[in-house]
Amino acid sequence: MNGSRVRVRGNNIPEGYSLAINGNNVPVDTKRQFVTEYILPVGKHQLDVQIHKPGDKEGLINKLDVDVSGKYFFLIGLADLTVSESRGSGNLTAVSPEERERFDSVQTDGRLAFYLKGKIQGKYLLTAQADTREKEIDKLFTGFFKADAQDLFRRIDPDLYYPVYGDDSTTVRDVDTQGRLYVRLDWDKNQVLWGNFNTEFNDTNLTQFNRGLYGAKVQLRSNETTELGDPKTQFQAFASEQQTAPGHSEFLGTGGSLYYLKNTDVLSGSEQVSVVIRDKDSDRVLGETKLVPGRDYEMDAFQGRLILNRPLQQIVRDQNIILDNPNSGDKQVLVVNYEYFPDSFDSGSLVAGVKAKQWFGDHFAAGATYVEDRRSGEDYKLEGVDLTFQKGKGTYLKFENANSESFSAPIFYSDNGGFSFFEVPTTEQRKGESNSLEGSLNFKELGI
Repeated sequence: MNGSRVRVRGNNIPEGYSLAINGNNVPVDTKRQFVTEYILPVGKHQLDVQIHKPGDKEGLINKLDVDVSGKYFFLIGLADLTVSESRGSGNLTAVSPEERERFDSVQTDGRLAFYLKGKIQGKYLLTAQADTREKEIDKLFTGFFKADAQDLFRRIDPDLYYPVYGDDSTTVRDVDTQGRLYVRLDWDKNQVLWGNFNTEFNDTNLTQFNRGLYGAKVQLRSNETTELGDPKTQFQAFASEQQTAPGHSEFLGTGGSLYYLKNTDVLSGSEQVSVVIRDKDSDRVLGETKLVPGRDYEMDAFQGRLILNRPLQQIVRDQNIILDNPNSGDKQVLVVNYEYFPDSFDSGSLVAGVKAKQWFGDHFAAGATYVEDRRSGEDYKLEGVDLTFQKGKGTYLKFENANSESFSAPIFYSDNGGFSFFEVPTTEQRKGESNSLEGSLNFKELGI
């Protein structure tokens, strides 16, 4: 928002009096105190604080002048330096000549870290964090822009997961980064990010690409919208040097809540979980519901274990009508995309993608998608275009064309909650093309 949050508080409100600010009643507690907040744009404002008895329309009015600058700045940092000298003599035997040299030398270790959050010109919100972690001074910035695969050991740190302070303190992680640097700039509907992110190429059917990565991401959306509320211009791009491998697990509903992924040691926060309803005969997707962590499920990333807050049934029926055949109905499938740390993996390969969509007027749009995932001998490429003609929310015609090379990730399917899996067979052909035409008519929307 182009503005700031303004908090108004007060006490000693006379007994029997009520309080209103700018004509809106504000509750007063039993100690005759009050507090309320407003989001105000940048500029000078005046709040009319009125104290009056019931039935008294005038009362006492105080004018409170507020100057909202839109500026906000918070910074905390630390610098740590440790100088040590070690000497060895007698029967001390070093493991290697390098270790021997370290025993008989002066070692200098250090650490630099900071966290910053600030608003620029009342519009741009900057969030940044950097932490070199403690190491030798001459190697302080070695691999500074790379993801840290040892992040696993911080994920299972009991001091991080079970904080007990003896009061109402809570731990909040404002940044999400697997590496030592995190930078995010937000303004309007736009964002530029260096850190952990989800690619979120999922607004089309044939050119979906969902991975959780560490690197750079740009997401731009114009303030100008169509008459149906879609941004006139959308642009997304990402690039990452891979440190993890993609995983895809599907589970047929078992009537229970516990499911085990095919792989363990999952990158925390990379999972994307959804419940998909498929036709029992054609396997066509009839509907999809995205699940929210904490509200819909709990994830143990280290063990690759997922617990739903509600059991997932195998069969779903419209209005839950009991039919003669108990197995009639549509299948409910739990689909999980995630990133994990494999035992052997050729890291460092580049994965990048770009997606754009432009509306021409209020009813016609054209979009394009391109993704390239470089791997040793298994390079994956996806490219596609989509055209949309939309008269209303329920009246539209969409065409998609997609071409792909190789396979994005093997699909593992389980019908017993993850105790056993079988890999869904794929065609030997490494290239393919797909076309889709989808239309919908809402007669009520068209006035018919």
